[in-house]
Amino acid sequence: MTARFWRPADEAAATTTAAMFIEWARATRSAPAEQQDPDSVRSWLARDPAGCAAAAARFAGLHPARGICCNLLRHRGSRVALIANADSGERRAWSRDAVRDGRTVPAVVSAAIARMSWDDLTWLAASHLLVADTRPDDRLQWNGQAGAIWPFGAWIVGATVILGGAAEPGARGFTAVP
Repeated sequence: MTARFWRPADEAAATTTAAMFIEWARATRSAPAEQQDPDSVRSWLARDPAGCAAAAARFAGLHPARGICCNLLRHRGSRVALIANADSGERRAWSRDAVRDGRTVPAVVSAAIARMSWDDLTWLAASHLLVADTRPDDRLQWNGQAGAIWPFGAWIVGATVILGGAAEPGARGFTAVP
């Protein structure tokens, strides 16, 4: 029996992270054979969250020996990783290196990272890569529950996380996990 391979109909579909994941999964045989299109991948995530999340973590290059923070912030440098907007109107920003090194980040961020497990990290990889289609140049603005771990999964791909404040131009806004 010959497998039917899904081919994206347009450039927008072809450049999604899910499309890249499908090609990677085919090449590495990291997913069940029936995972041939974005809908079947989302179905796999719903049916076997641990299995799909483990594959997404491998696709993202995560490794348990590196620890949570080093997996979240694999991308180093001075690029902004975190922006926190306070109710007072104060706005502070931290680079990838500053967040990775734990330099004076908000307590809510430190606490969220400290309570993450490997299972949380793999779920974050699947959620950001296969559901939210988070990209390295994204700016994700989180106005959801303070202390939630979901927004910090955006760092897996190198995106910037914005906590609170008024809607920022060009940022993708979230108040709940997609």
